[in-house]
Amino acid sequence: MPKRNVLLSFLLMPAFFLAACETKQQNDPTVDTSSPSGVIQKQNDKKADDDLPFRAMLTSSRFEKEIHAAAQGELRPASSAVKFRWDFSADKSYLYDFRQKVVSKSYGETNRDSSASLNGRLSMKSKGDGTADMGLDQMRAQMNFGQKKEPKTKPLKIPPMAMPGISEDGSLPAGSNPQAILTRFLFPFPEEALATGATAQIPLHVPFNAGGSPLTVKGEARVKMMGLIERDGRTLACLEVTYDISDLDVPKELNGDYGCSTRGRALIFYDVKDRALESADMAIVMGIRASVPNSPIQTAMDNDYHIQIVRKR
Repeated sequence: MPKRNVLLSFLLMPAFFLAACETKQQNDPTVDTSSPSGVIQKQNDKKADDDLPFRAMLTSSRFEKEIHAAAQGELRPASSAVKFRWDFSADKSYLYDFRQKVVSKSYGETNRDSSASLNGRLSMKSKGDGTADMGLDQMRAQMNFGQKKEPKTKPLKIPPMAMPGISEDGSLPAGSNPQAILTRFLFPFPEEALATGATAQIPLHVPFNAGGSPLTVKGEARVKMMGLIERDGRTLACLEVTYDISDLDVPKELNGDYGCSTRGRALIFYDVKDRALESADMAIVMGIRASVPNSPIQTAMDNDYHIQIVRKR
């Protein structure tokens, strides 16, 4: 993977979806067989390399406990169902602090550990026509490479990113932008209004480049309306979200073993009166595996994310 894409995949969840789901040449094959089998689509009776067993992909994030800690406060049932939608009916800007931590591990003859943190600003600028432009700017990152005792540290300044044309449900028009999956991941607003205790499923998919073949990993975000909570004089609705995107259908004609899994949990708080996201706290883990016989394509890595979005007042 090119150096620029590697840096972006560590630092930004959006770039990770678009860049890191590519099976590129990697010198480090996996060697650990102590875990049970992971989510791997095998197309051969014999492994691509008998010395290259797949390590199982992680199924939960180390940051989930921090997510639950953020849910302090007493929830109460809503008197009516809540419709989760942004208000893009007038010119208005919503500003947020954006924070992200990621711990990455590549498995091989020499296991490689890396970590990074990023701080920046997320903006949602309503255009008054039911759509808005989202931006990420003022982003600064710190990356740590190598072992914990003597990590190599590198500060980075990330260029701004823009995602125009977001609808009030948090989506981009299908097919208009490869980043459409990203906004649905960050803003998993269900189509229907939800009463307290009600659930809904939002279909999600992640692009996966299997050595030049464009595949798709399918799954969903399952959202549950937990109730209402009062904070600083504002009434907030709480959504609990469970992500599971791990259904990778590999055609029989494609030679090799492939796996990609994205799982996690999130707590979303929504300002009912202002019709805007108040905060999001997400713990997401993503694993990629690929092994192609008679090819340099050997990939095994896990990335564990903690993403926080908090509205600035």
